[in-house]
Amino acid sequence: MRESLICIALQGSINDLISREEIIILIKSGIMEKAKIAAEEPMVVAVVPEKIYSWCACGLSAKQPFCDGTHKTIEGMPFRSLKTQFIAPEEAEFCMCKQTNTPPFCDGSHHNCKQGQ
Repeated sequence: MRESLICIALQGSINDLISREEIIILIKSGIMEKAKIAAEEPMVVAVVPEKIYSWCACGLSAKQPFCDGTHKTIEGMPFRSLKTQFIAPEEAEFCMCKQTNTPPFCDGSHHNCKQGQ
């Protein structure tokens, strides 16, 4: 039963399907070695100058691509949000697969990953 719960949780909205204790189990069991893939395409955001944006690095936030603090509930806090600020208005492509080598921005890594990993 636990295995099917984990599979569903990694594909759906994790906050709706499992408790904080079960998130800790996912981390401790080694199932969540990488961040959860929130989506397979970047999210384009019209950013505001001087505003600080906190990008979700764990993939568990309900406010993707931004952090809602969910990573703080994971024992050992293996993930942390990444704060960024812009000096001019622009459209930024924030990574949603969480596998980028240029966080918080998309580098095309989503072409090599599948949701549910």
